[in-house]
Amino acid sequence: MISMGGLRACQAGGGRVFSGGLFGPLASVVGEAGVLLGLRSRQPHQVHHGRTWAATARPDEHGQDSESKQNRRFAQERKKVHGLGRLSAKVGKPEVDVCRLEAVPRGTTNKYDVKRLRAQGLVPAVLMPFRDTQGVGTIHLSLKDAEIERLLRRHISEYAKSRLIRLVVPEGAGDHFRGWTDTEGEREGERVCHAIIRSFSFHPVTSQCLNVSLQRCPPGHAVKVRVPVSIIGQDACPALKRNGYLYPVRPFVDCVVSSDDIPASIEYDVSKMNIGNSVRIRDLEFQDSITRLLGKSTDPAETLYKMIKL
Repeated sequence: MISMGGLRACQAGGGRVFSGGLFGPLASVVGEAGVLLGLRSRQPHQVHHGRTWAATARPDEHGQDSESKQNRRFAQERKKVHGLGRLSAKVGKPEVDVCRLEAVPRGTTNKYDVKRLRAQGLVPAVLMPFRDTQGVGTIHLSLKDAEIERLLRRHISEYAKSRLIRLVVPEGAGDHFRGWTDTEGEREGERVCHAIIRSFSFHPVTSQCLNVSLQRCPPGHAVKVRVPVSIIGQDACPALKRNGYLYPVRPFVDCVVSSDDIPASIEYDVSKMNIGNSVRIRDLEFQDSITRLLGKSTDPAETLYKMIKL
């Protein structure tokens, strides 16, 4: 038998009622579910707008279309959900120079003082001389934790080591960095020391940067760096369209470059790669600033990427 709730729901939806046989219990269950969900019959001249059934647009007392008002309201809700307002606010902001770090003098190496520095938002660092030609040892300094995090967000720790860092020495700290600065800074009284990052130390649990080791890199000198290989042309690659995957084997090149022009990356176009093809050292086009290759990068057949099928 069909319950009264199922009968009313079926009749309101314009459906047929089967009172006997196998369809009787089914109609009863569907009808009661319709009552619980609050289903209503669709009246003629109604249009579906995503979440509700709105009647044909009629102007309100102010002469505005109710349907357009509802669409605008839904658009505002989607904007709030997807955060388009916050995203559009960030588009117009200028790009921040992530390779500019402010150097703060540090005169202590005591572990308790270093712990207090980390609590203040500073990262202890050491600056080594260039090829031991200065005849002096390392000097101790501190870097701002926020600037280090910003640098690592733009470049991973391995490729951040190939970026030329401009250590800005503020006015009044020149005695601590005497003989280490290269040029004048943008502001009056500032000095700039060019360096590259040699190593990072991270906390094993929180991944917080604990220590940074830098080496001075004066302008006009050759320096050893590891330059990443960036891939372009993925949209037109036939292998990627056939469920291919570009597997990174050794996606970087060890080389000697001029400190005045360290490339951010070496680009390679994969728009014509097929399944089974590889990217090798001999396939790359190097910038003029790269003077010599090192290690495994000297082998022309060294594989950097390989296209495989998933």
